[in-house]
Amino acid sequence: MKTINISRVLRLLWQKKGITRINIAAELGLDKSTITKIMNLLLSRKVVMELSEGEAGPQGGRKPIHLTINKNYGCVAGFEVQPNYWKLVVVNLEGEIVLAHRNDIAITAENLIPAMAEALEFLHDRMKILHKKLIGVGIGTSGILNPQAGTITQSIPFHIAQPMDLLGPLSKNESVPLYLDNDANCCAWGELAFHKSAHLSSFIFTLIEIREKEILLKNMGGIAVGLGIVIGGKVHYGNTFSAGAVCIAFSQKKHVNQFSLTREQLLAINTDKDIFNRFADEMAENIALLVNVLNVSHVFLSITNVNFKDELITVIDKKIREKAPYPDMPECIVKYSSFEDNAVAYGAAGMILEHMFAHPEIPRPARKREEDTHGNDGFGQDSLVKILDM
Repeated sequence: MKTINISRVLRLLWQKKGITRINIAAELGLDKSTITKIMNLLLSRKVVMELSEGEAGPQGGRKPIHLTINKNYGCVAGFEVQPNYWKLVVVNLEGEIVLAHRNDIAITAENLIPAMAEALEFLHDRMKILHKKLIGVGIGTSGILNPQAGTITQSIPFHIAQPMDLLGPLSKNESVPLYLDNDANCCAWGELAFHKSAHLSSFIFTLIEIREKEILLKNMGGIAVGLGIVIGGKVHYGNTFSAGAVCIAFSQKKHVNQFSLTREQLLAINTDKDIFNRFADEMAENIALLVNVLNVSHVFLSITNVNFKDELITVIDKKIREKAPYPDMPECIVKYSSFEDNAVAYGAAGMILEHMFAHPEIPRPARKREEDTHGNDGFGQDSLVKILDM
């Protein structure tokens, strides 16, 4: 039995809850006997379960059985890591939240690895208490990251200027796959994983963080903007994994952020609507350019610590329409992420699910492990098939 066919079946079951054996065979172009063998294996491992019997056809005969992934087979976890906290979200295989936790803690480059080791220990302890099986962990944080190597290349918030191996030390004591990605990319992974029915193919996730006052005063920029770019159903990384690390066109070196705002203006952005509208207009100009160049269908937004959220949607939507190169261009939908303040952590968990149920013919950035002896080039996948040892 080919593992590639098992992977294809698992992904289809994950995407289409309630699908039948007959429909699986038709969609994948596999014969019924192959599907029967695969389903018997998956059912015996309890990774798949039968939902219900459908109606018999007009000629009678055996009623079709509807199938789905067993959402309680295991859980995946996502961490968001920032200089003043880490946030954890654990979900089952349908994306339902099992555990959510935030730990306010000062994190620097010096204590990042031990802090995350403690966070992972906390996670494992809680999973034991909940009697849940953990099958993967995703970590999202700010900066330019290399998901293949498991390293942080550079990070302004953490003052990291040279590549830092994060997953290497953490993986030594871990029995489950660990993944690392930029926080905005994690948000994009979340939209792909948890909005499967929307058939999202090309979109931009815009992660905007207005720093808390005490962080702003430490010359950390005040506003941080990162983009997760999805083209053809895949997160776009660029040649050196820095795609989405934006420098807004209006920014000048004399300013302390990605926009043409002074430090004094940044301190007032949450109370002065005129200053916020100036930021919104600059943000919209740049988003509109990318939307029209890349021809994406959606712009998802997540913004923290702000009082004027509705205005931002309106300004970006208007600017996209104004900058459209041709009349009657298809509408680009601009909306806030439904994951709200948990967008990064929830997305990091979604990244794990996308890897677990990845299409076997589409490579995904995965941690390259020294002990891998199967010719993995670092862009393989810790698929559910591998975890099940099929």
